[in-house]
Order: sequence, then C-alpha cells, then structure tokens
Amino acid sequence: AVAGPIVVGAAMQAFGPEAYFAYLGVLLGALCLYALWRSTRRAAPSVEDQSAYAAVLPTAGAVAVEVAQEVAIEQILAAEDEDEDEDEGEGDGDAAAGAPPPSAATGV
Repeated sequence: AVAGPIVVGAAMQAFGPEAYFAYLGVLLGALCLYALWRSTRRAAPSVEDQSAYAAVLPTAGAVAVEVAQEVAIEQILAAEDEDEDEDEGEGDGDAAAGAPPPSAATGV
C-alpha cells in the first residue's frame, strides 16, 4: 500500500500515463492468479462442518440478532426431526401397499 504510489509514479514518469493502466493490469492479474492458486490449496468444508446462516441486517439490535439465531436453530432441529421421521418410516411396509419409493416420486 505504501510502495504502490511510488512505483506507479516512477513508472508513469519513465513510460508515460499508459504505465498507470499497465500497473493496474499487472496488479489485478497477480491478485487473480493468487486467488485462483489459493482456492486450490484446501477442500471445501463438508456439510456437517458448516453451520446455519441467519441473515440479519447490520442495523438490527441485539434482541433481533438473538431471535434470528434461535429461529434458525429451531428450523435446523425441525428439519433434522423430519429427516429422522422419514428414515424411520421407510421400512414400515409402504412399498408393499403400492406406494412408490421416495426417489421414484422425484424422478431421481
């Protein structure tokens, strides 16, 4: 951050105003290459390692943030309970009664 203006100033003095845009291009190109390289250094976190995201406005107060977090946790727990209920209900004879398996209904 400190050297940038000095380097671009010297480049512009030596090569003219076009050096400013060349400097920006080189700098942004290097930043893009670093970002691409950095994105290959580790795998994405698994779904189990991720947590729920509760969208809250930056102007929200502490009470609103707390309520949003509680609602998000309740939704996660409800979804987990539904998944467990579906898993328990798979072996109770629905297929014998003529009901298609869950994957057949979605076409997957």
